[in-house]
Amino acid sequence: MTDIEKHAAELARRLTEARASGVAIPRPPELDLAMARQVRHACIDMLDREGPVAAYKVSLSTSTWGALPAGRVVEGDARIARETLFDPLLEAEVAFRIDRPIGADSDAAAILDACSVAPAIEVADSRWAGWRPSEAERFVIPDAAQIEADNAMSGWLVVGGPWRPARDMPFDRLDIAIEQDGERHSWGPLREVMGSPVAAVRWLVAEVRKAGRLVEPGHIISSGCPCPQMVTVPAAGGCWESVVDGFGRARVIFF
Repeated sequence: MTDIEKHAAELARRLTEARASGVAIPRPPELDLAMARQVRHACIDMLDREGPVAAYKVSLSTSTWGALPAGRVVEGDARIARETLFDPLLEAEVAFRIDRPIGADSDAAAILDACSVAPAIEVADSRWAGWRPSEAERFVIPDAAQIEADNAMSGWLVVGGPWRPARDMPFDRLDIAIEQDGERHSWGPLREVMGSPVAAVRWLVAEVRKAGRLVEPGHIISSGCPCPQMVTVPAAGGCWESVVDGFGRARVIFF
């Protein structure tokens, strides 16, 4: 193992332990994207203690991706202890379940035929010190390398229902929103996700393969959030939903 690989593995270990302990770690003063990618891969390899990779996520803000283990993916209503997270962000997304193999060169039509879709809530969180999106005056936005190294700030993925064939969904005419007790906090049109969530899935499959990993049947892809408004979860928690009108919803309760 080279010195660079050892450094990446050590930083990944510290990030992984931070998630378990709830104690954030300082941001490294010099972290470039090349090193950050190695850290992310080491972080993903360390996820095995929470089960095999079950889902991938698209991070639209920095054009990167992350992975979530089976222990962090919930299908159906979820209950998550708020105290186990640092300062979570909620993002309304459409989840794609891979039902049949997708090749690296698959076009949009092939992806639509190979997938089912459902509303989802991505719970994003970061292990870096200064991550306080709920407190604007204290919030230090992670840079692209920090987001990459932190496994694209992956936290949890909550998938609602029902699953429907992707080919039946008019993505260009659908909006998605985050609601609490019927009050809409954040919303946006799905066409803002790379022109279509299908394009985001196609991009992610190619990027994951470039990194030497596979997207296989049974995997879920969280395709990215089109909503410009930032939604945080107060310390008191509460019930939140991701809603696609006429399609379905995902629900998570923080306690």
